[in-house]
Amino acid sequence: MRSLILAAAAISLSGCGLPPAVTYASYAADVFSYLTTGKSVTDHGISMVLEKDCALLRVLDGPICIEEVEEEEIVVHRPPRNLEALAALPFP
Repeated sequence: MRSLILAAAAISLSGCGLPPAVTYASYAADVFSYLTTGKSVTDHGISMVLEKDCALLRVLDGPICIEEVEEEEIVVHRPPRNLEALAALPFP
């Protein structure tokens, strides 16, 4: 009986005991996350826990986790809306 409980626990914890719909949804979430951010859902979870930038595929190139890099502020210059200000701009 004990071995049956251990086998059931191992199957459940490994993900093999999950219904196929849950498994497919997990794969879809990973693909979407990887395409939009370059990291899987697991990578985001590890990054949040360790408070570093972690990606498991980085093991091929170097360390899995690196210190987070401060993002630079992006300044967007919008053209003026009125024609007089647009006409006053120097053109080459």
